[in-house]
Parts: sequence; structure tokens; C-alpha cells
Amino acid sequence: MPSRNKEAVLKKGPFSGPGGARAAVGASVVLWVFSWLSMKSAMAYIGPFDFVVLRYALGTVPLFVAAWLTGERLWMPAWRPVVLTGLLQTGACQCLVQLALVSGGAGKTSMILYTMPFWIVVLAWWLHGQRPARRHWQAMAVAGVGLLCIIEPWQGLGSASGAVLTLGAGFCWAWGTLTAKRMFEQHQPGVLAFAAWQMLFGVLAALPVAWLVPQMTPVWSAALVLNLAYVVLAATSLGWWLWLTALRTLPAAVTTLSGLGVPLGVVLTAWAVLGERPTPSVWLGVALVLGGLVWINLPAARGRR
Repeated sequence: MPSRNKEAVLKKGPFSGPGGARAAVGASVVLWVFSWLSMKSAMAYIGPFDFVVLRYALGTVPLFVAAWLTGERLWMPAWRPVVLTGLLQTGACQCLVQLALVSGGAGKTSMILYTMPFWIVVLAWWLHGQRPARRHWQAMAVAGVGLLCIIEPWQGLGSASGAVLTLGAGFCWAWGTLTAKRMFEQHQPGVLAFAAWQMLFGVLAALPVAWLVPQMTPVWSAALVLNLAYVVLAATSLGWWLWLTALRTLPAAVTTLSGLGVPLGVVLTAWAVLGERPTPSVWLGVALVLGGLVWINLPAARGRR
């Protein structure tokens, strides 16, 4: 099939258009919910930076292969935003998250990371002059209160250093998301190729950290291999492709706020699998965040700006 025809088929795929983009966000949320359990479990067998390097080095391979098979142009029309996205979204964000998971729980860490939508509003306004609409502020305020109820800072955030690391990770992810959004708006790169290249640059940034920072020696076992396989294939290769596919079509604020479903899913999964019954405050937070998600997504579903 000629390259142009392949690209046309790709654009008309199951995740084309606003409805398909929302489905892509939903699928990535499901994949990422379970990845947090795997990421936390893997920390018993491997150092955090080694895990990041292995995860994304291996995760780039299926993406490059898929981009080639579907006829996407592998060479990027602009390299600076690709490198910056990789440094922020893959290198810095993931290294900080994995380091926080060494001492922090998966649930609390995932919840703190998803302050990212609040960072993105500030950064979009500061960097690009994109003043949020009143509906965005209202939805963010409702979801923000809900997130506070889920985190329960009055109960303590565990390791203070872990909370700071995760907040930094959320900031880096927000900046990387805006950079990727601008890349799609200005240069229209292929999603698969863009995802693969930004991951590769993130790996190159994480390699010196993995070499220089002391870590535990990897203990290769069936548990580590299975956790790594899920995180690489499902959460990294497929998950990031779905996320960037949605980001190409939907506004960044809608995409990132919808991603709040990940910490909500982690709370519910921990309750179902690990028997960690949420407190009344957490249930209130779940309801508020879901309200914020509905608030920001319903206007788009009706075709309004």
C-alpha cells in the first residue's frame, strides 16, 4: 500500500475525530491504572532509573515498527519540540515518579502526579497566552477540591520528599504535554513516530542518571519480567500512542483533566484487589472529580467550544 494511502487509513482509524479521541483517552486511562501496580511491584526487583531506561528503550521498538508498517514518516518536521517533550515527559517525569515510588505508595503517588492538569492551565496561560474559559476554571476548581479529598493532606502525605518529587513530575508532564500539543498543531507529525522519538530522547536523558546514581542490582525474576512486559507493551507503547492520539485532536485541558481517571482507577483497584477500603473523604473526592470530568467534557460532546 502506498505511503499516502496508509496515512489516509490511519487518519480514518478507530480513534479519529473527537469521539474516537475520547475513546483513546479512556483506553489509555485503563492501561495506566494497572501499570501503577506493576511499576510499584517492580521496585522490589530493580532500581527506579534502570526501570525507566528499560521501560522506554524497549517501548520505542513497537512504536518505530508500527510507524514504519503504517507508512508514517519517521523523520520529524521539527526536532526541538520532540527533544524537549522527551526530556520533560519521558526523562524527567518518569525518573521522578519511579524515585517517588521507592518509598511512596502507588495510590498516593499517582494522585499527586495528577496535579498535572492544574499545572497545565498555568503553563498554557504563561507560555502561550491561552486564557482558560470560565467553564475550564469551574471544572478545575471542582476537580481540584476532589483531588485534595483523595490525597487527604491532613492525614499526611507520607514521605515529604516523595510528594515533592511527584509534584515536580506533574509539572514536567504538563510542560511536555503542551510542547507536544504545539508540535501537532504546527507540524502535524505522525503520532507513532513522534511518540517513539520523544521516548528515545527521554531514554538518552535518563541513561546518565542510571549510570551515575547508585541503585540496587536488578534481581531478574518472573515477577519482574511480567511487570516489565506489561508496562512496556501495554502502558508505554500502546498507552502513550493512545494518549498522544487524543492530544492531537482534543484540547489539552480536556485531555489532561480526563486523565484524572487514572488515580480514581488506582483507588478503586486498590480497594478491589488489595482490600484498601477508601475513606469517606476519598469517596467524596471521587464524586467531585467525576463531576469535574463531566462538566468539562459535556460541552465538547455537544459540539460547543
